[in-house]
Amino acid sequence: MLNAAAKVECNCFKCYNLEPLLKRISRTSARKHLTKNGPAPLVIPPQNHAIAQPPALGPLELERNAQDVYMGYQDFGVDEPGLEDPPNDVPFPPLPVQPADTTWTHATMPNEVDTDLEADRQSAVPILPPAYRDEEPSCVRIAYLQAVLNNVFEGMPINKTDDNLATTLNALDAAGVLPEHPRPVRTLASAKRRLGIDPDEYIIQYAVCPQCWKHFTPEAMVNLDSPACPIPSCDGVIYEETTDSKNRVKRRAIKIIPQVSLLQSVRRMVRRKGFRRIVRDSRNTPSDQNSDPNFVMKDMYDGNIWHDLKTGIKREVGNLGTVRDVSIAPGSEKKLTDYRFGLHMNINLD
Repeated sequence: MLNAAAKVECNCFKCYNLEPLLKRISRTSARKHLTKNGPAPLVIPPQNHAIAQPPALGPLELERNAQDVYMGYQDFGVDEPGLEDPPNDVPFPPLPVQPADTTWTHATMPNEVDTDLEADRQSAVPILPPAYRDEEPSCVRIAYLQAVLNNVFEGMPINKTDDNLATTLNALDAAGVLPEHPRPVRTLASAKRRLGIDPDEYIIQYAVCPQCWKHFTPEAMVNLDSPACPIPSCDGVIYEETTDSKNRVKRRAIKIIPQVSLLQSVRRMVRRKGFRRIVRDSRNTPSDQNSDPNFVMKDMYDGNIWHDLKTGIKREVGNLGTVRDVSIAPGSEKKLTDYRFGLHMNINLD
């Protein structure tokens, strides 16, 4: 119920001709109205007791009048007249019954996704760095690492770093410990690649259509027949051709999006020494702890969904668009937490 005692009748020029209920506003609003609009005119009724008519208002005054009326409703705690909550006893119309799917089809990945995965595997950087794969002596690997440390942490210029690395390798050669195969590299960039710590090797620069945002791997862009986007009804241009100093024609993407392969990143993390020891072992851990009203969650693995993730399932799509996950075969469905190592990836898109 509205508190009428907290309201006063506004006597400003804009409110004096309103309905009595709308004229009752808060004291603060009444003072503001009186300051802004001035006091209401003193109307003396004629002798024949006819109802005095307020003066005619222009368009600007009518608009301000409407704004003040709306402000008056806000002071009473409602937005506009007629928008009050409906009575609770009014029944809502029943929701339509959704028909059930009758046939189900196994959901498969698009063909172009398989092509991208294959290209990702072919262009993947080896997990084992070349310096270790080729069994370069430890003294050579230390020389590579020292060159990287001098440049990254000590701020040594690249040309000075290259000279310092060459001097170290010459000293090893004079001592007779420098191998002939594989031949040690003598530049900072090559040393990073030999150690497997060059971040540019892991970045894939996808060419993107500026109109439809279709992605193309660097290999796919080279094999395009023309700069025009191959997607129907798209007039975007993927690349432009330029000529280098040796008069060789190069294709340069109009727009690129650098990405790092998720699968290759997971491979590199798992292969790191000590990584598996820090992965939580959720086997034989208590589940459904949130059913206890006194239980306090401390981490995400205390939630119920941590133990609800399943493996050995496949996704099916119904003829009406419903999606469900079912077992691949009888008894194949297991919890992800039943395994020592489980991978569950969540991709959030804004």
